[in-house]
Amino acid sequence: MKKRLLIISIIFCAGVLACIGFAADLWLYANKPISANAEKIVVHLKPGQSFAKTAKILEEKGLINSPFRFNLISRFRGYDKKVQAGEYLLSESMTPLHILEKMTKGEVKLYKLTIPEGLNIYQIAELASEGDFAEKTEFIEVATDKAYTREKGIEADTFEGYLFPDTYFFPRGTTVRKIIGTMVDRFRAVFNPQWNEQARHIGFTPHQAVILASIIEKETGDPSERPVISSVFHNRLKKKMRL
Repeated sequence: MKKRLLIISIIFCAGVLACIGFAADLWLYANKPISANAEKIVVHLKPGQSFAKTAKILEEKGLINSPFRFNLISRFRGYDKKVQAGEYLLSESMTPLHILEKMTKGEVKLYKLTIPEGLNIYQIAELASEGDFAEKTEFIEVATDKAYTREKGIEADTFEGYLFPDTYFFPRGTTVRKIIGTMVDRFRAVFNPQWNEQARHIGFTPHQAVILASIIEKETGDPSERPVISSVFHNRLKKKMRL
């Protein structure tokens, strides 16, 4: 009987040690990069792509060396169902755990789109097209979509004057509606309700104020001259003169 208990104890201890060893091996794998090479590698994950396919791609890119252990880590952490599609900038110097965290957080590669002041929607569409963010015709179609302007709370037939000039960062594949919507949201963040109230105070609707601001902006490229031009236009309007 004692001999049997001893054997069972030995087997149990061996099993525990094996589990500890396996867990330690996984921990080391999860936290050890393949190399110190920090050169960035673009990895594109498609929507609906299986995690097994993702692990295979990472192995082929030289970013991981054990899809089996990579899969186990992701399952233990609950990451295998949370990986987001998109383009990622990864490197051999990143640990498997770091790679997983980036992909589950959706930290995708971003592309810069800079919109200078004074451009109309057609010129902005040209910039978006040159940067491979959207086809020019599609951008113009969305920018002149009456239903979408109403959806964004703008009482106008186009987004002319509402695409705020700024530098934006978008992941590849961002829809035109999302790009335009982001520019409009930026406009609203800058021209807040107080600005709308000031427009009404001088007898303008918010849309009329935007149109006048666009006209003034196109009159000069020198911001210091705009107050003078603005006063000229306001005086003309008070006298009911055509602009």
